[in-house]
Amino acid sequence: MKIQKKLIFPLSLLFSLMTVDARAESEMPGGAELLAACQYAQKYGYDNTRGMLCIWYVTPCDCEITKDENIPRVCLPPGIDHTVLAQRVIQGLLDNPGLQAQAAELAAARILSQDYPCDG
Repeated sequence: MKIQKKLIFPLSLLFSLMTVDARAESEMPGGAELLAACQYAQKYGYDNTRGMLCIWYVTPCDCEITKDENIPRVCLPPGIDHTVLAQRVIQGLLDNPGLQAQAAELAAARILSQDYPCDG
């Protein structure tokens, strides 16, 4: 009986952590999370989970795939450093707090498309 009681808490904790991870993976980050991730990455580096999240959203691929028509196209010049793009996105999110409530992909695209629009 004592063994069962000792297992209840760790098992319930494990289950709750699994539920949180599953929910987090299915939700897309917003502009506020992108801002926090990029600010963290600037301070602590881009080789961690937050840094990689920042890089993912500040280096959008304008690939030949069907995209959401509401998301502006971004065409980055070859060789541009992700730290430059991160700083631009951070500043854009700070200057336009309304973008922080939007999806990270949309917020980053709206900011970067001002400097890096696609021709046509």
